[in-house]
Amino acid sequence: MAGRDGNIQLHTASQLFDNIVLRSDAIGLARGTLLPSLGLHGGLSIIAYGIARASDRVELKDYLWPTGMVLNAWWVAIGRHMVSHPDISFGQAWSRLSYQQIALLGAATAWSGRLTYRIISRSFRRGTDDPRYKEVKTEPGFWNKAPFAIFLPEAVFQALITLPLVMPLSDDHITGLYGASADWATWFRLGAAGIFATGFTMETLADSQIENQKRQIEERGKSKILRSGVWSIVRHPNYLGDALCHLAFPLWNFGSGLFSPWQMLGSIANYLFLRGIGGDK
Repeated sequence: MAGRDGNIQLHTASQLFDNIVLRSDAIGLARGTLLPSLGLHGGLSIIAYGIARASDRVELKDYLWPTGMVLNAWWVAIGRHMVSHPDISFGQAWSRLSYQQIALLGAATAWSGRLTYRIISRSFRRGTDDPRYKEVKTEPGFWNKAPFAIFLPEAVFQALITLPLVMPLSDDHITGLYGASADWATWFRLGAAGIFATGFTMETLADSQIENQKRQIEERGKSKILRSGVWSIVRHPNYLGDALCHLAFPLWNFGSGLFSPWQMLGSIANYLFLRGIGGDK
């Protein structure tokens, strides 16, 4: 009996330790979301690097910025369930999502679709590499250093930025997610929806107005700083709009009981990237 009781105690202690580990936000973050995201975005970046080097167009990495992140979200929400359980259909995988998760996935897809169209259409119209990258390509050994200086670092940022998307869609295998009280939950969701709508509208108008400005410059041959529309409010409305969209995601999750403080890393990483790395300083 003593031996049996000892085994029970050891088994109980082991279960308790496993529960503590699984409920640790930091461990759950790394095991359940961040490491798989790093693998996905890192792999996509290596593929993009190979194509970019072959075509001598660095801007191809920009195609991954919106598409890679929303692909990650759809994989976590639907793809992994269908792959791990071949008997599960798309409809069955979709039906397990709550309406809050569906709304989050829909908002991310709308953000991605608009930005993807913007990046690719601009690239095709230009027909050459983005002017921001033409100068850096003249540096000695640029393409040999590019994977470690540009492509993989951006993959790390993408993995961090997608945390507010992949964590709430991974609620079936990570723990520790929580949210606002019932009295405040609806208000947080409404606030998040308003912030997202504001940011989405702002970046859409900003891109439309700057394209119209460029057409006028081509027609009239005279350049001037755009100071009308949303460009009269802030100097970089497209970047501000993008930052607001990403801020809305963790706020929505907080109002949906799908929040973890680690998700704020996504909004912070997105702002830092726009402010100091990817945007026009």
